[in-house]
This record gives sequence, structure tokens and C-alpha cells, in this order.
Amino acid sequence: MVNEGSAKAHGLEPGDRFSATLNGRKRELTIVGVVLSPEYVYAIGPGDRMPDDRRFAIIWMSERALAEVYGLEAAFSWGSLKLMPDAVETEVIGALDDMLEPYGGGAAYGRKDQTSDAYLEHGLDMLRNMSHTLPPIFLVVSAFLVNLTLSRLVALEREQIGLLKALGCSNASIVAHYLKFVAAIAIIGIVVGSAAGIWLGVYVTRLFGEYYRFPFLVFARNLDAYVLAALLSIAAALDGALRSLREIVSLAAAVAMRPPAPPSFRRTLFGRTSLGSLLSQRTMMMIRSMARKPIRAVLATLGMAFATGILVVSLFVGNAMEELT
Repeated sequence: MVNEGSAKAHGLEPGDRFSATLNGRKRELTIVGVVLSPEYVYAIGPGDRMPDDRRFAIIWMSERALAEVYGLEAAFSWGSLKLMPDAVETEVIGALDDMLEPYGGGAAYGRKDQTSDAYLEHGLDMLRNMSHTLPPIFLVVSAFLVNLTLSRLVALEREQIGLLKALGCSNASIVAHYLKFVAAIAIIGIVVGSAAGIWLGVYVTRLFGEYYRFPFLVFARNLDAYVLAALLSIAAALDGALRSLREIVSLAAAVAMRPPAPPSFRRTLFGRTSLGSLLSQRTMMMIRSMARKPIRAVLATLGMAFATGILVVSLFVGNAMEELT
């Protein structure tokens, strides 16, 4: 019997024959079955970095036939044990080492140190870490963008807000009007994100199933996860809108109907010293803008850093595969 990956790579099916060198002699072997094995979900050859089904194959033969070919009746070179639920792995490993030491047996090891399982767990850990790091980045960036958009909208409609307050509109009704805008953004994001999440989830699940040769792998649509994601998205949008909504509530009608007071200007450290003459006018304007609104400058820097981080994480796998190949 031959593992499925190698059988597909060479176009082999049950009933086909091929030649193999066993114990120095060429033998004709007949394929009687194609196998998927939990010990070889990631079938990688000795010294290889990536699976190559055309160069590395796993072949199973009956114990009697293989023992006869190699002259090793009642002997084995490798074994796999399945532990009972109440068994302690370290105790079993110690007992095996003691029992096989007189026969030259190597050190036993647990499943986490088995090559195939180690590669699989590494892939799952990578997805798990991405699920912990990417969503906070997206939520922080989305909150910042909602805050930026709504604050500019409120500043643009400052006189209209003051006029509505002068005509008797309450703060609650005006805030509710802008909350509808925030809710529309959040709902559109939730719908698009849920649809894209389902599509990507199905794609990644199918990719893992094909790459690790699982007989089947099902993408589970958990309603709790979608509800939690929707609540977090709404919370991020509301958090980004909080500052602008607070400005609407605290803005008096008479003040809102007047043009906003010009910002206070003062000379920065570079302007007070001779260093200002060494800098260009554009650089001085940038430094003044950052000094007058440091929080906005920090948030903008963080937004660009997070966006760069998202690109690096998303492109890392492709670049890593190119380096390996």
C-alpha cells in the first residue's frame, strides 16, 4: 500500500506494479491500496524542508513478507503506541526506554516531537497567533478612521448643528442622527466582513485539508463567533465616534453658529533657535503641525505602522515559500 500523495504524484492506482530495491535485490511490487496515515499527514523526507511526493513515498507491506525479504523474523525497527486516557506519557516513555535498551532501542518520544505532528501544530499555532493579533489591529484602525471621518463631518456641519439647537432640537436627537451614520458604517463592515470571513474560512480549511492530506476537514460556522465579532465591531465604531459625539453635546448653540476660533499659534523649539534656519519651510510646517496636535500625530503614526504590519503578516507566507523553493 502507498500513501495517497505519492500515488497521485506518480499516477498510481490499486493494481499497478512498480519495482523497488529491497535488501539489495530488485523486487516487483503490486499496489493493493492507497493509504492516508495519521503519522504522515505531513509526509516529508529525511533532510527535506518541504514535502516532495515525487521523491518521497511511504510504502506499507505485510509483516511476514517484509521480514522474509530482510531476514528479520520477529523483529521491528520502529513502533507506534496509542496511550489510554489515564496513561502518563512520561512514565510510558521511561518504561519503553528501559525495556528496549538491551536491544539497542533509541529514545522514545511523544507525539509533540513527531515530525508530522510538529509541522501540523506549527501551522495551527500560526493561525491561532494571527487570530489573536490581527483583529485588534483592524479594530484600532477602524476606530481611528471612524473618529477621523466623524470629527471632520461635525466640524463641517458645525453651523447646522448650532442652528438645530437654536430651533429646539435636543442633544439626543442630534447625537442619534450621527449615530445612524456610525451604525451604517458598522453594519456594512459586519456584513462584508462576515461574508469575506466565511469565504476565507472555507478556503483555508480546504487548503489545510489538501496540504496535510486529511480525509475530510469541515469549516464550522459558529454563530457565537459572528455575534461576538459584530459586537466588537460596533464597540470599536462607537469608541471612535465618542469624541465627536461629546463635542456635539458640549457645543452651545450660540458658539456653534459662529465661525470656529482660530487655533493658537506659538513658536516651537526649532523656531526659537537657529536650527529653524537649517530646515526647509515644508519641514517646519510639518513640525509645527505635529507639535500642536501630538495625539493626532501619534495616532496617524500608529495607523501607518499597523497598516504596514498587516501587509508584512499577509505577505510573509508567500515570501517565505519563495525563499524555501
